[in-house]
Amino acid sequence: MTHRFISLSQERLFRSVIGHLNEIGYETRRDRIDSLLVENYEFTDHFSNSYDTVSASAAAFGQLPADPNTACFAVALADESTSGPKLINRYRALGAPFAFEIRDDSVVRWRVTACVADGDWNEVIPIEKLARVFREHRDAWNPPALMRAKNIAPTGSRQLDFVDAGLMPAIETHVHQKLDPLLRGILNSAKSDYRERRGKNPDADRLFRLVFRALTGKVMHDRGLPAFKGINGLDSPREFLEQVALHYDDPKPIINDIRTQSLVLSKFWRSISFAHLSIDVLAFVWENTLVSDELREEQGIHATPPNVARFVARTLIDEPPESRRFVVEPCCGSGAFLIAALQRLKELLPADPDLRSRHRFLANALRGFDTESFGLEVSQSCLTLADYPNRNGWYLKDEDVFRSAVESPRFNSSVKDARYVLCNPPFEPFSLEKRHLYDAAYLPPVELLHRVLQLAPADAEIGFVLPHQIIDGQAYSSLRRQIGERFASLHVVQLPENVFKKAKFPTALLVARDPRSHKRARVSFSYVSDAKAFVHGGTIDRTEIEQKSIADVEESLSIPELGGLWRFLSGHPKLQSAVNDIARGVEWVTDTESHILSSPRGDALPGFHTSRELRCFESPPLSFLVAEDKKYKAWERPWHLPKVVCNAVRKRQRGPWKIAACPVDLNLVCTQNFTVLWPGAGWTAKSLAAVMNGPVACAFMACHETWMHITKETLSQLPIPNFDDRQIATLDGLVGQYQKIASLKRDSVLESDVADRRLIGILKDIDSLVLLGYRLPRELVEDIVSFFEDFSRPSSVQYDIADLLDHNPLESDPQRCSEDATAMWSAYELSLRKDRV
Repeated sequence: MTHRFISLSQERLFRSVIGHLNEIGYETRRDRIDSLLVENYEFTDHFSNSYDTVSASAAAFGQLPADPNTACFAVALADESTSGPKLINRYRALGAPFAFEIRDDSVVRWRVTACVADGDWNEVIPIEKLARVFREHRDAWNPPALMRAKNIAPTGSRQLDFVDAGLMPAIETHVHQKLDPLLRGILNSAKSDYRERRGKNPDADRLFRLVFRALTGKVMHDRGLPAFKGINGLDSPREFLEQVALHYDDPKPIINDIRTQSLVLSKFWRSISFAHLSIDVLAFVWENTLVSDELREEQGIHATPPNVARFVARTLIDEPPESRRFVVEPCCGSGAFLIAALQRLKELLPADPDLRSRHRFLANALRGFDTESFGLEVSQSCLTLADYPNRNGWYLKDEDVFRSAVESPRFNSSVKDARYVLCNPPFEPFSLEKRHLYDAAYLPPVELLHRVLQLAPADAEIGFVLPHQIIDGQAYSSLRRQIGERFASLHVVQLPENVFKKAKFPTALLVARDPRSHKRARVSFSYVSDAKAFVHGGTIDRTEIEQKSIADVEESLSIPELGGLWRFLSGHPKLQSAVNDIARGVEWVTDTESHILSSPRGDALPGFHTSRELRCFESPPLSFLVAEDKKYKAWERPWHLPKVVCNAVRKRQRGPWKIAACPVDLNLVCTQNFTVLWPGAGWTAKSLAAVMNGPVACAFMACHETWMHITKETLSQLPIPNFDDRQIATLDGLVGQYQKIASLKRDSVLESDVADRRLIGILKDIDSLVLLGYRLPRELVEDIVSFFEDFSRPSSVQYDIADLLDHNPLESDPQRCSEDATAMWSAYELSLRKDRV
């Protein structure tokens, strides 16, 4: 295909841009397979409803293979009918963060986003300034720099001014939406046709292998690999599939039925072009199409998102391993960590035009082990495509990493020579049979990490996905001590649920480096609240760094935010001193839902079941709990006494307001969705709820609770103010007024806007008086305000928390405070001022 220029000026500008891209590192070679800059580059527009093919006038890539992950620049020719955002939007599926639009008299540089608009252009570059612009941006635009900007950096964040974080997720979503139904359709068609002709179902393993081999072969064909150029899958299906097996050195059998092979290849051949398919998509195919739910549960398979693997690899690996040392991935599955390590090593290795020599080094340096056969095949294909155009040669072995050295010799030998070990182990507990078979003392992640630490050489470094309990779970304390004693640098990233698509449990990343003798370890603790933002863009909420003693590491790897506040409050009494008991609600031996009724019944007790609608000082909807099949002793607790009910699972809303508490005086029972507190001497349910709903308590739980549950252990350590009887009586009165007005609003007795104004005033007074009780210096109050600013709390009304900095509850509506209480708070505030002075 030749370029269609609208003028000689446009042609000169196009050639000038190509020349400048060559100069900053995007090489054009005779064999376009080796080129980082390709003219007339074709790719499928996954943003279109059909399978349209777009031809970029030129496309520049940071490294091979050419795909959305490595695309850096698009070069587009404008004409009278297509220019500006309309033109650039056609190039989104390429994955390049920048595009140069070549006009007749200038070049426009665009920032390519998930939906390009007029405001996305960065600058219009006149002809005479083009060379200077490239010189000025050379350090930011060269291939290594743009690849760093596109990938998650060791610091955990992308250069968002360079790269639109939403572009790659948008491409991924559109590719998956097209590929998943295509693959399922091909599998179903092949299975139905085979059964109709032969009267039985085809072998599932061989059919899956046929479809996957056809897919990877189509990728090689569409990318123009010489060995596949002359073979047409439609005309010569058997010869084509044999060539794929030869290229991958994969002798495993596939369905040996020529009609089934022809049907599968014809459907692939008539679908989309796979020339620009990302290797990440093959891992998606494995997890979503090839792994059954039964196999996933049995083997604890939960594929690692590519960007999570890249984050760990880039944080861990800072130099290539020397000869006879390896990067090892136990339980490799589709090879996410091996691929990330391969990409990282390519960045660190010196430029070498001899691709075969580089391939030999990489193939020797990477080793993966698993017992899931399709995972190993996917891993092999992904590594081969990632090191395109080289052939197979990867060290991937079917060995059980939990078996003995005699039974898994290659795994044990590789770990003994490992420089880096990266792993996302299975999380599901061993069956009783496997626990005996493996002689395992721990859950799979801990068992594997123990074994790696025992086998690996003293200078080996590790990057593991682990259960969140590694942060501060008591059962993991000895493992934390072992890690703290061995490594002087620990980087922990606390992840929320849903980072792993097929697994719902919260996890943590542990990167342990710098193994040497030391007394204190440098701990870097990062917290992530938005799974999608981290998986796609590396977004981290905060990172705290602290030097911890080995004993401190053994106790916890967490570094709570607002450290100065907690040090100031360390001498305050704890919540456990203000209650007689803290407990979870009731549960049943059999199915819970069958015991929850929406209307009264003779054998059912009134109570609360769901905490989703629990708000500050306002109770959730009433349910009726059937008192049969009762489990444990929670039913025997004093439910008739005044109590505070609090959600047992953190509120899912964004931000640090994770708890809500409501005082309850009636004889009501709560289910396991609630944590219940019975006040001790001197405290009331209302005053205790006022403390628990306050900013200090909510900040404490947000900073110290590392998982989704509000645990009794963390709650009991919550610092509380020192109040006397009169102060508690004042809080009781305010909370009572809040509940009364909220009830009048709910029953439509009081107009909403009037009720809301009064509720805001009362809530502000309650928060101020509780905050006053902690006797905090102003700078710590300012820290609290910053912590909560711009986040909504689980309450019926909201106010700007910055108002607390200068709010004086004594200037509020006098109807809300008795004369005695006002005098008491005036004296109390005066004593605080003296203390501060």
